[in-house]
Amino acid sequence: MKKMTMTAALVVLSLSMAVSTGCGQKNGSTVPSEAGAADSLPTEGVVKGIRFIGDGQRPEQCPVGEHLIAFHRKGPDGYCDIYTMNPDGSNVTCLTDGKPELPSRHIGSASWHPSGQYIIFKAEKDEHIAGSALADPGIGLHNDIWLMTSDGQRFWELVDIPSKRDIRDKTPITASLHPHFSHDGKKVSWTEGVFQDSGSSFWGNWVLKVADFSWDEATGAPKLENIITLQPGQQHSFYESNDFSLDDSQLLICGNLEQGQAEVGMDVYRLDINTQDLIRLTETVDCWDESGHYSPDGSRIAWLSSRGYATDFSNRNYWEWERTEAWLMDSGGTEQGSLTHFNTAGYADYDLVEGKRVMVSYVSWSYDGKRLLCSIIIYNEDGTSSERLIEVDLKGSD
Repeated sequence: MKKMTMTAALVVLSLSMAVSTGCGQKNGSTVPSEAGAADSLPTEGVVKGIRFIGDGQRPEQCPVGEHLIAFHRKGPDGYCDIYTMNPDGSNVTCLTDGKPELPSRHIGSASWHPSGQYIIFKAEKDEHIAGSALADPGIGLHNDIWLMTSDGQRFWELVDIPSKRDIRDKTPITASLHPHFSHDGKKVSWTEGVFQDSGSSFWGNWVLKVADFSWDEATGAPKLENIITLQPGQQHSFYESNDFSLDDSQLLICGNLEQGQAEVGMDVYRLDINTQDLIRLTETVDCWDESGHYSPDGSRIAWLSSRGYATDFSNRNYWEWERTEAWLMDSGGTEQGSLTHFNTAGYADYDLVEGKRVMVSYVSWSYDGKRLLCSIIIYNEDGTSSERLIEVDLKGSD
């Protein structure tokens, strides 16, 4: 593959990223032999109903207390901010707009501490090269990792990622994505990307990060320590760290880890943090598989997939063709099936969006495992789109 200039790399990146180097794979990836086939849909009839609950992206529900839902969406100024709302969509409250302690650009990708007292998130630096289009929370260039109290009153910067400020600056352009806590609240995982003139990947070089989370006794401030860097798989041009296993020993990740696999053909994997053993849970190099999350009891995994719809590898403007749905499998990778059918005529989901093309852009679970919380992008014929939050009620969870 030809090496690209910085400008070319950024152009390609802007046309490729979803809404949302070093050692090779240590122990190899394996695929569960009993994994469900692409046309096997054991989840038919599992969904009880689907409804809109608001506007925005990347919803996650607090596991305790009032079970508020955190999400981000763009305001009138064109920048994203973090909001919370009640489970029924009421009492929408912005936590980050106009806070002098924070940068004044994009802020998003909120994820709860298991105590419900804190929210980890990303914020775009105030100073960096170029504009903010590629610093959207779903892409993450020039984004640092932050922590705030759940009422949005106190803020701390956890990770300050060096990133290029101007054309003369020799610092590479960097990015961060998807910070989240372990179930015991003692670890944090996220991903970082680096984009350089010498890079051979369309999406740069990415690594997974895992760190211990604690509080400094002297200052009373939170801190990350003992940071480890992981690069599983045969290639490292994109990763997302999506969730910890119930015992916090493994990560659900996604990426194009197989040799020659395109970024738009990424798969879902389970990675052991200590041994780096890698288990491939989806084997669909011609489909987009992303955003894997365990159910609260750890028995199932929800994720999003383009399986069943065509992938146009010749057109990196993914928003011009991509369709995705919410999918479900058990924790071992078996019994895989689609839960939503927004893009298929004859389903209530299709009628709900008036037959328009839809990308499910994020999938997470309600605190009790009875529902999925998703964000979707609805594309109109005139080229405009809307970002909506939905709730998918599951049968048999009453």
